[in-house]
Amino acid sequence: MKKGIILLFVVVAVVFSLSAQSIQQQYSKAEELFYNGNYMEAAAALETIKDEKALGSKAYILLGRISMALENYDRAVTYYERGIQLADQKSDTMNIAWAYNNIGVIHKLKGNYKKALDYYQKALIIDEAFNLKYGMAREYNNIANIYYILGNKKYAQLFYRKALWANQELNDIEGLGISYNNLASYHYNDDDYKKAIEYLNYAIKYDAQLPYKGNLADDYQNLGIIYETMGKRDEAEKYYMKSLEINLKIGVYSKILDNYENLSFLYEKEKDYQKAIDYREKMVEMDRKAGLMRIYRDQEHIRRLRMKLNQ
Repeated sequence: MKKGIILLFVVVAVVFSLSAQSIQQQYSKAEELFYNGNYMEAAAALETIKDEKALGSKAYILLGRISMALENYDRAVTYYERGIQLADQKSDTMNIAWAYNNIGVIHKLKGNYKKALDYYQKALIIDEAFNLKYGMAREYNNIANIYYILGNKKYAQLFYRKALWANQELNDIEGLGISYNNLASYHYNDDDYKKAIEYLNYAIKYDAQLPYKGNLADDYQNLGIIYETMGKRDEAEKYYMKSLEINLKIGVYSKILDNYENLSFLYEKEKDYQKAIDYREKMVEMDRKAGLMRIYRDQEHIRRLRMKLNQ
């Protein structure tokens, strides 16, 4: 069965200067901790400033993003709804749209695709009404992803193109990386691997310029998946390793698990069962530390690999 490659859902926004320097510094510290994967520390840094009027809705929206990263989606929605209330008091249309977008991402992650689309469209109505270009680019990408998942390829491609054009107009480095990555995913699933690789190389060009390297790690993993699908084992291994190296540095737990799993499957296909076991054991160790239920599945997979090794 063909592997799926990562679609990027946009949950970022522009940070504006605040009048109170100390509050801004504390918020910036929390944001930096968040981008580096230190979610609990980021939440703690926000706790003392989340109700500061100078921040408006931003602290609650960042708390929502932290909760999303920790997969506590109900808490994230609560934070976003509070953020919407605060933003509405100041007629802060940008952050209202942003919060609607992120609630849409949560519904997408839960598999509620129609509801996700509703929230993205709510956000887009605001963005277009107030000519919020960054928000429009973000919503176009996310709407395209939903159409793509629902199998509406015509609309998916249309909105991916609209997102790319918007990001080109803005010269938004992160947005361009996301647009090219998602177009790569579109062409990969259309079995046009050459075009998919071409778009991923564009994504890498832009994502390499960002201070946060998580998107770059996703690009490398997606290249690995494409090369594995093409039967180019050495290229696949190279890009899986490049992705893993980044994710280990930034400490993105779920992405490290994905890297280990891709490497384990790659070695299993090559009948290098010992290496496949080694990476699956790393996964079990992470499962145990995080208390993940998937530990039973991974342990069972190791058992089957050992049987193959001993045949």
